[in-house]
Amino acid sequence: QQQQQQPPEEAVRFQRPSLAVSAPLAPPDLFLLSLADVPHLNLRLECWLYKCGFDERLFDFNDKVHTLARACQTLLHSTTVRSFLGLVLACGNYMNGSTPRGQADGFDLEILPKLEDVKTQVGNSNLLHFIVRSLVRQPDSPVLTSSEPSAVSCELAQNSDFAAASALKFEVLDAELNLLLQDQRKCETRCGKIVRETEEDDASITHFREAMEGFLAQSKVALDTEKDQLTQTKELFAQVVNFFGFKSSSTPVDVFELWSTLSRRFDEYWVKECKQVAREQFEAARRAQQQLRETNHKAPSKLQPRNYSQVKQSQESTTSKLKQRMRQSRSSIIPSTGP
Repeated sequence: QQQQQQPPEEAVRFQRPSLAVSAPLAPPDLFLLSLADVPHLNLRLECWLYKCGFDERLFDFNDKVHTLARACQTLLHSTTVRSFLGLVLACGNYMNGSTPRGQADGFDLEILPKLEDVKTQVGNSNLLHFIVRSLVRQPDSPVLTSSEPSAVSCELAQNSDFAAASALKFEVLDAELNLLLQDQRKCETRCGKIVRETEEDDASITHFREAMEGFLAQSKVALDTEKDQLTQTKELFAQVVNFFGFKSSSTPVDVFELWSTLSRRFDEYWVKECKQVAREQFEAARRAQQQLRETNHKAPSKLQPRNYSQVKQSQESTTSKLKQRMRQSRSSIIPSTGP
């Protein structure tokens, strides 16, 4: 009964001699038994667990913040986005030219998903397809100057950042960052307690203190950087909301879900038009090569070949002249004999 009232650690130490004498333990069991001698074992394990999982948690948070920042940067600074919106406005003013709405200076972004509903009079196409075709065939378009038009991409074509950003919430990001900062402070408190309450002559405390002090210093700098990055991303998002005329209370899903849907449809027409340009360039190169062959075939040759009869007659004439000269030479060398 007195033994049951003792703490588990003391009970293990009390039983160790009898275990060692009666039944020697295997190395794994001895290792587990030796952990009982480590001061503040639970606190140390919590510190090491936080250190081992810190990089993965920080990378996951960093990826979310950078995805949201990239999506904002695309909408604010992409020339393709500005050209696309300019063409939408120009087409709308042209179609509404005979009405008071034909001189608009802007439009509501809610009409973007409805561009495919406006059908063209020629062919099975729509307004979105026409705008994408116009973008691809602009004089300064990289598609027209590229040697591989079908491989050219743009910021609006299947932009995965829009879909990923639409699933994020600043409240969740703030909570994740606060949890990281809270766990950081807890780890610092645990490490301080372990170092203070462990004897200096303990060899294990030296390695623990050096490893954790270096890690805590680096992790604090990394968390401060992520905190600044999240603040800058919030400012970027506020610029996007103000630039495109969204409500001040808009969330990422309100802004980027619209662009995510448009990006998927935009990509379909972009790929189709890029392949069409590639086919046209191939046909133009084939026609140019064919014209070059026809020109070379019609050009007169400097060496006119003679027919077979002419060649044979020339050879026979040359042979006859040579035989006649040989007979004349022989008659001049051998004198004739008289009677």
